[in-house]
Amino acid sequence: MIDAEAVRLASRPLRYEVSVRRDARWQIIEVVNDGREKLSRPFDKRDLEILEQRVRNIANEHLSKPGTEAVRVVQQRLRSDGNYSETVIIEKQADKRTDAPVGGLGRLMVPPPLCTNVDDLLGRPSCRAIGILLGRLCVEINGSPLEFLCDDSWGRRLEKYDALIASAVRAVGAMQVPGTGSRARADTLERLLEAAQKRRRAAFKAPDLTPSRESETGYAVGELDRFLSTLPTSPEERRYLALRAVCRAVPATSAWEGKVTIALSLPGPEGSREAWSLVDEFAAGYLINAKYVMEVLGERVDLGHALEALGNLCIGVAPDKRYGALATPLAAAIHAGHLPLCREELVDRLLSSWASPRPLSKGRFTEELETLKSLQSKLAQMLPVVARKIAEIGERRRSELWQKDDVV
Repeated sequence: MIDAEAVRLASRPLRYEVSVRRDARWQIIEVVNDGREKLSRPFDKRDLEILEQRVRNIANEHLSKPGTEAVRVVQQRLRSDGNYSETVIIEKQADKRTDAPVGGLGRLMVPPPLCTNVDDLLGRPSCRAIGILLGRLCVEINGSPLEFLCDDSWGRRLEKYDALIASAVRAVGAMQVPGTGSRARADTLERLLEAAQKRRRAAFKAPDLTPSRESETGYAVGELDRFLSTLPTSPEERRYLALRAVCRAVPATSAWEGKVTIALSLPGPEGSREAWSLVDEFAAGYLINAKYVMEVLGERVDLGHALEALGNLCIGVAPDKRYGALATPLAAAIHAGHLPLCREELVDRLLSSWASPRPLSKGRFTEELETLKSLQSKLAQMLPVVARKIAEIGERRRSELWQKDDVV
């Protein structure tokens, strides 16, 4: 039986016109041909998927540029009579610019290491500092530091937060080089961010992971490792393009849990260490935020129950239905040893919450003391590596509890 769609694809060349509207006037700014003349085989459906993904990326890049009001893509298909049939396949309006939300910066306890080049910005310490300082912004626009630094589609959305980002740069500069040198350090950081922005724009035509219908998350099993096999061997270039591909594999408009779920599916059961390390960096960028960690844990009666649930998650266990939907795949990957950075973020969150002055239970002195004793023992058994720290904080909590005015 002849596949009519396959015959049509193989016999009718395609051409795409990308137009933008500026000052109420439309203008064709890019033309993309299907490139079938370079193939040694008939043009097929997979070629079409790759081509249209490339066209969507081009359209989104132009839509993100200042001054663009809308973007439109017209597909032209050559008919057998020599004429073209035209179909509008994309037409998007630019988001209206709104005032940036009022919100301060998060608090960094220690200054991040000095960044000397643009690749240093992608390092874990730098991304973690960005995630803490701009925590409210990340929640507001549903993004993470790696996405901001790697994915060109975020360029325009970040423009209206320039003042907040500038405040974060000045804060880091003052922490890294106190005194009169802080301004010079802030200038250096601003130049690095400009370099990152230029690299994002220059890479907007770089290859992306190819979507597939073979799985619920949209990518074939092992797709990430197949993509990695096509990348350059230069460490910096390879890492940037790989992180960019992971960031672009998740829809920017998805809820954060959906993004991380898709990312966790990319390596597949036989995923390489490199593939999992990329996913680990991406997912850890969201677990910096306490709000997101609480969503993974689900509704808990009090801090004591939440800390026990968090301790279980740190060792790769999500034993009850109260956890959020993301907890199961996250716990499985942690238990398999694939997500050391995510585990580190969860342990840090556990220690900071354990050290907070909030009561562990809703009971009076006796119940609180018993909860403290029981929870300290459980956490120390779960996490022997930080057992000493858990004990130190527990003793301090116990001392403060005995000193309360209402204790008789």
